[in-house]
Amino acid sequence: MSLRQKILLLSFMAITGMFLTIWLQYGNFIIQTRAVERVSANVQTVSALSGAVHELQKERGQAVTGQYQNLDRQFRHTDAALDTLEKTPVPLPGFRERLDAVRHSTLQQSAGFADIRLEYTQLLRQLLDAMDTLTHEPRLTIAASDIDAHRHLIEAKEYLGQLRATLGQILESEQPEPVALRTLFSLKGLYDEQVRRLRGKASAELSHAFEDKCRDQANERMFQALEHIMAHGVVPTSLTTMGWWTTSSMVINNMKSLEELSLEIIRQHTHEELSQLQSSMHVGMAVVSVAALAVLFLTISATTSLLRALSAVLSSIDRIVRNQDFSSRIPTRGPNEITHIATTFNTLLSLAEALIQEKETLAITDPLTGISNRLQFTRVLDDEAARKRRNSTPMALIMFDIDHFKRVNDTWGHNTGDAVLKEIVRIVSAGIRASDVFARWGGEEFVLLLRDNDCKAARIVAEKLRQQIEWHPFPIIGNLTCSFGVTAWQPDDDEAGFLARADKALYASKAAGRNQVSCEKHGRLDCSSDGLC
Repeated sequence: MSLRQKILLLSFMAITGMFLTIWLQYGNFIIQTRAVERVSANVQTVSALSGAVHELQKERGQAVTGQYQNLDRQFRHTDAALDTLEKTPVPLPGFRERLDAVRHSTLQQSAGFADIRLEYTQLLRQLLDAMDTLTHEPRLTIAASDIDAHRHLIEAKEYLGQLRATLGQILESEQPEPVALRTLFSLKGLYDEQVRRLRGKASAELSHAFEDKCRDQANERMFQALEHIMAHGVVPTSLTTMGWWTTSSMVINNMKSLEELSLEIIRQHTHEELSQLQSSMHVGMAVVSVAALAVLFLTISATTSLLRALSAVLSSIDRIVRNQDFSSRIPTRGPNEITHIATTFNTLLSLAEALIQEKETLAITDPLTGISNRLQFTRVLDDEAARKRRNSTPMALIMFDIDHFKRVNDTWGHNTGDAVLKEIVRIVSAGIRASDVFARWGGEEFVLLLRDNDCKAARIVAEKLRQQIEWHPFPIIGNLTCSFGVTAWQPDDDEAGFLARADKALYASKAAGRNQVSCEKHGRLDCSSDGLC
C-alpha cells in the first residue's frame, strides 16, 4: 500500500470513527430516552398499584372490625382496582387466589381477626414490593428523590392502614390485650420513621401539601387518640369503632390525594428531564460534527509526518517479533511523541527480556536448593552425550541420595529436612569443579555429571563427597550419611541406560548397608583397570 493510500485510509478511518461516535452518542440517547419512557410507564403502573393498595387497605379495615354489611361493596371496589392493575405488566402470582381465600375466611368467620389482618397485610406487602421494584429504574437517576419520597409516602399510608385495623380490632374487644397495644405502638413508630424519610426526600411542593394535611382536623383527632393510648395505655372512652373508622379513613383518604400529587410531580419531572436530554443530544451532535471536521483536518496534516516515523518503528517491531530477539531495541530519533513511544516500547522489551530470562532460570533451577533441576540436567546430559558420540571422550555420572532422609522429616519436621538438603548442596558444590553439572534429581536424590572424567576419577570424587558429608555436623540432627552410585559412559551408550546404571549402582550401595560408593559393574568401591566401571 502506497503512502498516499495510507493517508487516505487513515483519514477514512478517522471520519468513520467520528461517525461511529455520533452513532454511539445517538444510541446512548435512545437508551436513556427509553429508560425515561419506562419510568413514565412505570408511574402509570404505580398509580394502579396505589389504587389497589388503597382499596385493599379499606377492605382490611372493614374485615378486621367486623363491618360485614359493607364488605360486598368494598369487594367490588377492590376487584375493580385489581382489574385495572392486571392490565399492567406487574406479575402478581397467586394474588387473586390468596385474596379469595382470606375473603372466604372473613365471611365464614372461620379465622380470627388477627389472622385475617395478617393475611391482608401480607397481600398488601406483595403489592408494595411490586411498587418498590417499579420505582427503581436501574442505571437511571431521573426523579430519584421524588420516586423515593413516593415510596415512603406509600409505606406511611400502609402503616396508617395497619394502625386503623389494629385499633379497630382493639375497640371491638371488651378489654385490649397488651400484645395488641404493643403492636399499635410499634406501628406508630414505623409510621413516624417513614414520615421522617418522606420529609427528607420530598420536593417543596409535596412537602408543603403533606404539612397541610398534617394540620387537618381529622389528622389531629386521629393522632390525639393514638397519643392518649400511648400515654395512658387505655383507649379513650369517647372513641367508638365507627368514629375511629371514619376519622382514620379520612386521614388515609388524604394520604391517597397526596399519592396522586406525588405521581403528578414524578410525571412532570420525568418529562422535564427528557426534554433536557433531547436538548443535550442536539448540542452534543453539533459539537461532535465540529470536532469531526477538526479531526479530519488534523488527520490529513499530521498523518504524512507520522507515517515516516511510524514506518521505522513498525519495521523494527516486525523484525523483533519475527526473530524473537528481545535484546534488540527500536532506534530513537528526535524529541517527539514517536520517540517517546519507541523509548517506552524499548522499556517494555527490557522488561520482557528480563522476565524471559527469569522464567528460563526458574524453569531450570530447583527452587529449594538453587541448583539445576531434573529438566536442566536432562538437557545438559543430552548435549554431552551427543558430544561424546562424536569424539569418544570419557564421561562419568554420580548419583546419590541421603540415607534415612524420611526419618529426618518425620523426627524434626520438613523445615529441618529442607535445611539439610540445602546444606548437602552447599557441601557438594564446594567440593566439585565449575565444569561439573550438579542437579537435584528429585526428593533427596542428586546427580553429578563429570565431563571428560572416567569412572576411576568419579569414584574418587564420590568417596571424597561421601566422607565430607559423613563427617559434617548438621545443625539440629547431628550427622547423616549418603549412598553413592557411579558409572561411566560407554561407546555404545544412550542417556537412559547411562542413568539406569548409575541408579542401579546407587541401590547396590543401599542394599549393601548404605554410606558407601558402588560401581554399576562391581557393586563396590572399585573400578576396572581400563577406567570403566
